[in-house]
Amino acid sequence: MSVPLMPLLYTMLCLPLIATLTSVISGKMYFSESLAPSDSARHIAEKIVDLATFIEKESPQTKVTISSLISRKDSEAFKPKIEETNKILRSFATQRSWNFIDHKNINDPCLNNGGLHLNKKGHGFLIKNMINYLKVN
Repeated sequence: MSVPLMPLLYTMLCLPLIATLTSVISGKMYFSESLAPSDSARHIAEKIVDLATFIEKESPQTKVTISSLISRKDSEAFKPKIEETNKILRSFATQRSWNFIDHKNINDPCLNNGGLHLNKKGHGFLIKNMINYLKVN
């Protein structure tokens, strides 16, 4: 199965940012699980890594890049889990020679009033982070 480039790039760069887990089936994206308080950081990271591994296997010439989860302020329960998930993701990326985009510059003032989605400032930082990554790689 071949995976089209644009959905693949979107999946790999934006998957953690939208705090959902994605499955790639026949080149289409399907959103499956949401980040839940009951999910462990390891479980969340492993789901993301499983997807990246699948893509790497199905499209061996694809350069895999993992993007960190962005913090949220709608529930304090998520913050430590997101931090731990990002540490695990970074470790997996290093072990597998994948690139990692860290969005630690995107914090609470970058989120909308609900505390879950990026506001204008947050989108600006996200775009800046992606452009900086693309310039280097």
